[in-house]
Amino acid sequence: MLDAYGNLIGGNVVICADPKTQELPSVSYNSRINSYLVAWASFPQTDIGDIHARYVSAQGSPIGERISICTANLSQWKPVVDTLSTDETFLVFWQDNRGGQGSDIYALRIGPNGPMGSEIIVERAIAEQLKPAVAHNGADQYLVVWEDTRNTFGPQNPPHDIYGCCVDREGRVNDQAFAICRDSGDQARPAVAFNSLTGAYLVVWQDDRGGNYDIYGVYVNVCAGPTPVFTLTPSPTTLVTRTPTRTPFSTPTRTPTPGRAKAYLSLLLSSLSRSRPTPTATPWCDPYEPNDDRRVNPWGPLVSGQSYQAKLCRGDKEDNYYLDATTAGSLQIRLQQPGALVNHTSLWVYSADDLARPLPNCGTGPIRVGDYRCTCSLPRVGRYVVRFYSEKPDVYYDDVNLYSLQVMFQ
Repeated sequence: MLDAYGNLIGGNVVICADPKTQELPSVSYNSRINSYLVAWASFPQTDIGDIHARYVSAQGSPIGERISICTANLSQWKPVVDTLSTDETFLVFWQDNRGGQGSDIYALRIGPNGPMGSEIIVERAIAEQLKPAVAHNGADQYLVVWEDTRNTFGPQNPPHDIYGCCVDREGRVNDQAFAICRDSGDQARPAVAFNSLTGAYLVVWQDDRGGNYDIYGVYVNVCAGPTPVFTLTPSPTTLVTRTPTRTPFSTPTRTPTPGRAKAYLSLLLSSLSRSRPTPTATPWCDPYEPNDDRRVNPWGPLVSGQSYQAKLCRGDKEDNYYLDATTAGSLQIRLQQPGALVNHTSLWVYSADDLARPLPNCGTGPIRVGDYRCTCSLPRVGRYVVRFYSEKPDVYYDDVNLYSLQVMFQ
């Protein structure tokens, strides 16, 4: 413990001294209960990590026994803990490899008596979500940021982008994850802090777009409520505000003045990268309609790594989307559908050159799971159509709940 002047108070405190490796601690203080929560990764087996935590008093003394946060299959790692101090709970986030197909971001609320409720899936997109960092707005929202390879899958050790999402005080994830930086090169090891005077967050990361790692950042106004508002400051006198849509953005940077230190903030002005505008509301089942004929009106182009949410309503026989592949290679598909559609839908991918026959091993039907994933090969450069449909659209449909479609390709 240190006092306000940086002087040591007392000696070292043993929080956990199990014989196996304990590493990567994170700590946060809650003024309501006048206690700290320390979380860390524990390795009962080599390369198989779990997440544990323990309360520590304001005087630096451990309280009670350690708390088991997550001991799921395979490895959990890199925990971060934060608290709003508006109640008596903490939120612990970590990267989780329980699926064996890449790491995801999970979380769990911790109260004075231990874990509260079930684990929270913060983000479980295609490829890897790694090394979370978190900050809160002091009232009711957290911003979680992480490294992400959804746009760069394929090569070994692919470069990373920076993504984030908002989580409220109850652990509810607000809206879908959004890109913070998708520039060329590797963006990694993000950190985030909140400015209570301006109501905005600063997200920073290491970035090698110039050949060596520099420090970049972006000043954003998000997590103000259920729908995040993205605010970027391109200059001290100009403020640009927009509501994030399903359209990802690119983030051009300012060139630093020669001779300045390499650590600088890149104040970014977002621009839309999709050639087709974001869909607006229509009298149809969802904003992408009409897209019920793969030969005539598929919606697109789909952007690699972006999630699209729509409905299969009553009488909506099918939804069709197109993508433009710039290289032959792998296509990864993830479809998350509501329970009413499970066992009654099909998904297939077609080449625009042959819309009568789907590509081999590129889809299935009926889809018997709520979270369907598929990897197949695109034989050539060009346009492809993703077709998702109900076997009996007047019998098996969902007018209320959305399905989510995500594709990854080069």
